[in-house]
Amino acid sequence: MSPAPQPESKAATLMRRLASSVVLLGVVFYGLLAGGPISEFLVGGLIMLLNIVGLFEFYGMVNANGLPRFKWL
Repeated sequence: MSPAPQPESKAATLMRRLASSVVLLGVVFYGLLAGGPISEFLVGGLIMLLNIVGLFEFYGMVNANGLPRFKWL
């Protein structure tokens, strides 16, 4: 058997979240300030992606707690 993996340190978690925030804010600011069809696509795509990820996380927590799910898709 292999040993259990070590949990990620708080500093590594902070750096990962900070990096993703900088990238996402860069995309949002570019989309808001640049104008044009590409920027509208970037902002709209980012909003849809964040909604989908949030729903997956929500339904994962609901399923982990054994609560009833009201999911039609």
